[in-house]
Amino acid sequence: MKRYYDKLHFYLKRKLDSLSPRAHQRLVIALLTVYGLLSYFFMARLIIERKKDIPVEKLIDLPIRTHKDSLIIIKPLKKIDKNDGKG
Repeated sequence: MKRYYDKLHFYLKRKLDSLSPRAHQRLVIALLTVYGLLSYFFMARLIIERKKDIPVEKLIDLPIRTHKDSLIIIKPLKKIDKNDGKG
């Protein structure tokens, strides 16, 4: 996989180096514009979806997730002893 990535990387590097500075600038601006628009679209979609209210009855009926159901396991922190373990 790394070999293919390196080939692609060097191919794109050669192609970009052969572009004129003006064409290079246009390409960078076009890519940044596409990236920005997609970012705004996905952020707006998250904000709009969060505004939808979930009925309380549906929240109450949901089962409680245990550590077996969850992807993230949070372990409790050990309490720090004020005596630092001395008597």
